[in-house]
Order: sequence, then C-alpha cells, then structure tokens
Amino acid sequence: MEPTKGNRLAPTRLGSRTLPELLEKDRQSPPPAEEGVEAIGPVLQIRDSGGTQRIFSLDRDETHLGRQTVNDIQFLESHVSKRHAKIVREDNQFRILDVGSKAGVYINGKPVKEHVLMDGDVITFGLSSMPTLIFSVSGGDTTFTSHSKLMSALGTSSGEQSLDILARFLEFNRLIGNRITLVEILENVIDVATELTDAERGFLILKADDDTLDYRMARDSNRRPIPLREIRVSETIVRETLASGVTRVVTDVLEEDSLVGQESVLSLNLRSAIALPLKTFSLPEENGSAEMEGNDIFGVLYLDSRQTHASFSRLDRGILETLANNASSVIENARLYREAEDKRQMEEEFARAREVQEALLPQKFWETAHFEVAGSCTPCFQLGGDYLDQIRMPGGDCCFVIADVAGKGMSAALLAAALQGMMAAETSMRQPLGRLVERINFSIYRLRQEGRFVTFFCGILTPRGELTYVNAGHVPPMVISRKKEIQTLFTGSMALGFRQSVSYQERTIRLDPGDVVFLYTDGVTEAEGDRGAMFGEDRLTEVLSSAADRSAEEIHLHIKDEVDRFCGEAPQRDDVTLMVLKFLGNRS
Repeated sequence: MEPTKGNRLAPTRLGSRTLPELLEKDRQSPPPAEEGVEAIGPVLQIRDSGGTQRIFSLDRDETHLGRQTVNDIQFLESHVSKRHAKIVREDNQFRILDVGSKAGVYINGKPVKEHVLMDGDVITFGLSSMPTLIFSVSGGDTTFTSHSKLMSALGTSSGEQSLDILARFLEFNRLIGNRITLVEILENVIDVATELTDAERGFLILKADDDTLDYRMARDSNRRPIPLREIRVSETIVRETLASGVTRVVTDVLEEDSLVGQESVLSLNLRSAIALPLKTFSLPEENGSAEMEGNDIFGVLYLDSRQTHASFSRLDRGILETLANNASSVIENARLYREAEDKRQMEEEFARAREVQEALLPQKFWETAHFEVAGSCTPCFQLGGDYLDQIRMPGGDCCFVIADVAGKGMSAALLAAALQGMMAAETSMRQPLGRLVERINFSIYRLRQEGRFVTFFCGILTPRGELTYVNAGHVPPMVISRKKEIQTLFTGSMALGFRQSVSYQERTIRLDPGDVVFLYTDGVTEAEGDRGAMFGEDRLTEVLSSAADRSAEEIHLHIKDEVDRFCGEAPQRDDVTLMVLKFLGNRS
C-alpha cells in the first residue's frame, strides 16, 4: 500500500454542505461571546428543531404562538397548530394558555391548559422536544454557565469519565445550538478518543465522492495538531471500516497478515489501530429523537499507536460505538445547524419579498356610490402567485382584476408583480378591453418560463351597472342576483402566455342593484379539509348564496371564515384569493 501524501483531497459532502465548508465557515464566523449578555426583561429563549436559537421579548399584553404567519412567534414544525397557544401578561405575571391545539402545551414535561410561568419553565408542544421555549424573568441566557462548566470538565477529565462528559456535552450542544465552533468540538472528540484508548494519534477521515480519503483533522496524544506532511495511516484499515461500517480493532499489526507488508505500516512502525465508522443521522422525528440511517458511512475516526495494545481488545465495544456515534452526531448536527442558519437567512429574504408583494396588492379597496368591494389574498407559502387589483379607469369606470400564475414561490410572485405593472400601463390609455388583454398576453408570453402561464379575469364596471369582461382561462366568477339566481362569467378564451398572438373577445352584462359578483382563484374550491376532501364549488355556492344579501365586506369575511373552518389544521397547497363586488345601483 502506498503511503498517503497528506494532501487535502476532494471534500466529502454532508447534505447540502461539506464538512470542509462547515469548518471554514466556523473559522470565518466565530461564535458569540459569552460575556456581556444584556438582560432585557422577561423573555422566551426559543430553540427549534433545526438548531436555531432566538430570544423573544415578552413586552406586550398578549403573545400568540403557532404555525401561521399572523402569530407573534411562528414555528415551522408540522405538529404545531396554526394557533397553538398564547401568553397573557397580567400585572407582573405571565400566564400561558392552550388555545385549542391538537398536540397540547407542556410545561416541564407535563400537559397544561393554562399555567402561570415561573423562571426557568420549559415549554414544549406535544410530546416533541422541539421547539423548546424557556421562560426567563431576567432575560439573561442561563445556558452559558452550564456550557462553560462542561467545556472545562472536558479538559480535566479522562477515560470513561471524559466519554460520559463528552456525551453530555454533545447532547447539550445539540439542544442549545452551536455556541462553539465545529473545529473546537471535533478537536475535543479526537482528544477524548486518544485519551480513552491510550492511542498516540487520532484522525478524522472522510470519504470523498470520488472514493479518495479526505483527512480533515489530525492530532497527537498531547492535543497538538499533526503537520500535514506527517499525515499517514493504514489505508487498508480505513477502507475496510468504510466498506463494512463495523469498528475495526487491531491490537498487534504483526498478527494481521493483510497488514504486515504495508509500506505505511512499516514506515510508521505501527503496531495497533482502531477505526470507528461515522454514520449519517436521519432528521429528528416528531418525538425529537434521531435514528441512524443504516450503513450510510461518511467517514472514520481513526486512532493508532507504535505500541501493541492488548487493552484495545478489552475496551467495551459499547463505549467505542458511543464514541463514534457522538462524533457522527456532532458533525451531522453542525450540518443541520448551518442548514438551519441558511434557511433562516432565506426566510428573512422571503419575508422582505413578502412585504414588497403585500405592498403591491391593494391595501384598502375604495368604493363609490354605486358599488362596494372587498377582497384578500392569502398565500400558502411565503410568496404567492395570485394577483388581484382594483384600478381607476379614465372616465370614472372601475377595473377589477384577478389572476393566478401557474406554480408557486419566487418566480410566480415575480410574474404576478410584472402583471401588475402591465395592467397599470395598459389601463392608463383608452382601448377596448379585448385589445388590452391581447397586449398583456403578448408581454406575458415574452416573459414566461417554460410551462408557466397565467389564468386571468378582467372586468370594467360603469356607474350604470354595465360590466364588460374578458376571462382568459380563469375560474369563472359567479354573479348572484337578489333572487339567488347564479350565472358564471366565462368566455372560453385561452390563458395568458400559451401563444404569442391570441384574440380575446369581451362580453358585457347588466347588473341590477343588489347583484353580487364573486371573483376567486381555484385555491378556494380546492382548499383541503382535515380528511382530504375539497371545499368544492357546491359548498362555495351554498355559502355565497346564504350571505348574498350582506355587504361586500361581510360576504368576504363569511366566505373566508367558512374556508378556514373547513380546512382546520390541514396545510394548504394553493393560494386563497377572493374578491366580492356588490353593485348598489346608479345613485348619481
């Protein structure tokens, strides 16, 4: 076997990040200092399942917690209800109340319906350990002291005691998020491993994508880094462990026929070695536990010595496996933590984009003597692909628009924003409505990505009750008369963006006083309930008819409430957008 040269080879990928990338990011981004933590009054220290930690100041009379974005504190974990709990400030006390959640509210491991919070109380939702919230009266971070004590103990303990401390330290670190760098953690793993086994050297070796070995860390028994030029190991032992996923213990190289003639063994005078497999952990289950994913081996913790070690064979295999599992866990935890940080940053970007998108939508609908209007757009994700608008037309007419961009996320939101700009430009000039839609279709066709199209409805209402409209492949709006008769507004035209040149025919109907025009996207009728059934057009028609004699805002809120009640806690897969237009008659 040729001796290894010790050069850094292709990095091994752990999830979406490589361990070298994590190590480098740790070097560039040191952890926050433990000194000078400022007390900010009663707070919640929050730790989520991705490892992210944040502090929320309880400076309001009511603090709402749940999965919906309208909550003061939002959680992404699926077992958290949309509206899970609230914390009420009463004089100098803070009381937490379960507001009808499915999983329940637990204080220090016990379920409660309401509870007066005491300093240090641990709040969890259901039987899952994450997210975890700690109530603190002073606002200080109580984890620093415990963390420092564990780090200090690692440096002064040895043997099985060190292993026990290391295990507790890794679990503690996994719960509170990374307070020290990954480099420091891995150095402690190797140092404890060499001390526990009485080895002379310890290495963290990863398997690269091209099957080469990547030496990420090397330290001697004096807790000093081994120079790159001196990094050589028995590659046979390492590869056997990578292939089998089983701990390899060699107490005397001279008794192993496969190792006696190896050049690396001879040049280093190696007599004993241990190779511990590092295995990938799965994501935490809802109960907070993590399980190993079979034999998905990503590296080896390798230890060797120039002395024979009969003690190697007497080491408890459970201790060795615990050591390897802890090393695997901390590396995987570092990856999950960094991914959680990346996700948090992305969510912040999406939140800012959402603010921009909300600003583009009507902040308040305006009304005249001859009509009322109300509406809303609720995205299923942070950014939606639905669009609705109300535009003043030359001559006093009013234009109403609703559209649904195929797909979700940023690209759909950008196309919806572009559509709004097109409408602003096209409605600033007098032109037939059919021609207006043809021009917008041409622009959408030029902008769209493959497979992206837009269903679109546009109507112009005059004070006399004449509604001229074009429906480009959109869900047909409903018109409900005072006699509860319903007709749909459909022209059979193609959705925007399929072809460059399409002719769109406009139609005109006459509204009578009291008539209601209901515009919506298919996210309303396709909203799913807890049992998988859809809200449906029949249910929508029934709800709409029962409220048609109310004001536009009351109709709008009634339909939204009925959809929310039907869906319950079921997650939605599409944006829910609706607009109610009620014609009052020509009172001029």
